[in-house]
Amino acid sequence: MLKRLSTYWFAVLFLAVAAFALVKSSLTGDGYEYLLTMHALAEHASPDIRLTDVAQLERHAGAVPFYGQTLGDLLPLIDAHLRAPETGTGHTPTYTIMPNGAGRFYGIHFSLYPLLAVPFYAVLKAFGLLPHYAFTLLNLAFCAGACLYLQRAFPRQAALAMLLFLFAGSTFYLNWVGPEAMTASCVLIACLATLRGQAGLAILFAGLAASQNPSLLAMMPGAAVYRLLLVRYPRLRWPDSVPAPLGRRELLLAAAGVLLALAPYAYFQYLFGTPSAIARDFNDPAFVSGARLFSLFFDLDQGMVIGVPGLVLALLLCPFLVPRQQRGTWLAAAALVLGLVLVMALPTLTAINWNSGGVVMTRYSYWLGIPLLALVLLAARLAPPQAGRALLLGAAALQALLFFSTGVLGERTIFIEHSRPARWVLTHFPARYNPEAEIFHARNQKFVTLPLPTSDVSVFKVDGKPTKVMRHRSNPNGTGGLCPAGQALQGQHVRYVTRDWEYLHAPFACVPLS
Repeated sequence: MLKRLSTYWFAVLFLAVAAFALVKSSLTGDGYEYLLTMHALAEHASPDIRLTDVAQLERHAGAVPFYGQTLGDLLPLIDAHLRAPETGTGHTPTYTIMPNGAGRFYGIHFSLYPLLAVPFYAVLKAFGLLPHYAFTLLNLAFCAGACLYLQRAFPRQAALAMLLFLFAGSTFYLNWVGPEAMTASCVLIACLATLRGQAGLAILFAGLAASQNPSLLAMMPGAAVYRLLLVRYPRLRWPDSVPAPLGRRELLLAAAGVLLALAPYAYFQYLFGTPSAIARDFNDPAFVSGARLFSLFFDLDQGMVIGVPGLVLALLLCPFLVPRQQRGTWLAAAALVLGLVLVMALPTLTAINWNSGGVVMTRYSYWLGIPLLALVLLAARLAPPQAGRALLLGAAALQALLFFSTGVLGERTIFIEHSRPARWVLTHFPARYNPEAEIFHARNQKFVTLPLPTSDVSVFKVDGKPTKVMRHRSNPNGTGGLCPAGQALQGQHVRYVTRDWEYLHAPFACVPLS
């Protein structure tokens, strides 16, 4: 009876959050590209974006909100781009829509996500509703699917487990027009299926997730290796689960996952002659650094600890709650999962725009945190029922407290504003917080420049007085307007970050150029 009641209240909460997400839905990130691709697929069964698609959406969906403007404000610019695409090397997409050699235009993201939204779009169109809701409905459908699988894997405390999944970043991305909620849902199913010895199912959903975020390719061999380890070390499996036999069904599921993961590379090779337009134009291995890896997890503006503090704290408590006789099992699984998370994190570090336009925390931190959620759920499953329930409830409660400052959907934050913790540290201890250059510039200047010009100088002020300046070492005479012509800016506590960007701190002095 208690189990049914808790599941009932979770369903009520889920529907309430779903309704709120739909009401607050707007275009975000590269949503216009996904919207145009979805419309193109629905209208002419092809992902190529045409002038007629732009014109139709301008008539029927011009009122869709888009970062303080509307889709109608953006579509004329896209129309002009389709009529006269930028010249030069042709390697820099405009508005993430680029021409191929045959003169057609395609989005730079794999079109599976907008394809999956087409059925929702068809229903919305039949009722005369705005099309961008299709993506929120799709995101909700994936989250619901992850919750259903959670109920199968975690029947005793399914409602609390589902609540934690919903609160651990998922609400922030429900109305985000992009595959983040889809990715996180697939990652959760893949992680739990791996721990339960269902390698075929794990590889299938890992492949589906990797079709949108290639870093998740690492989950596929991870699932296979874990399944082999279960043969030798059966104690590693999820309690009360029976590993799936290695037969035809498992092979077919795994093969489908591999095909899904490889499909984007074949798609873009066919269209543009490159396995990934995004990797070619928006990623660079030179950006990989220890500072970025640290930033991914601990940055005060968009790191994982800012978005899922309850989950991080719960993970730290897990070893103390798991019974001693099963602690070794949990620690072994944790070591494997954490190693996998680090491997998957490395490709994300190549992004040119490290200030990725996320909600509360960066999109990478959101879905990279889901394997940590799986470890917390495993610990709650191994722990005594009361301890496991307290662990999940405490983590969910701490996540709920975060909503007071960020909003349930993170709508009180934006990626061109410093977070409250970051602003507090920058105001009182400016030398203690030295984020990646892209983060500081975008949130300090209130706009994103990609790639970041080495000539730019960013100044952070408190009560109108400069306290922190960021500039590039190749631009030693950059003053950010703090010094008159013919003078150079000097500061205290100079802190080098990466790629020759550095921070200078007050007190500042203007000295004659030598």
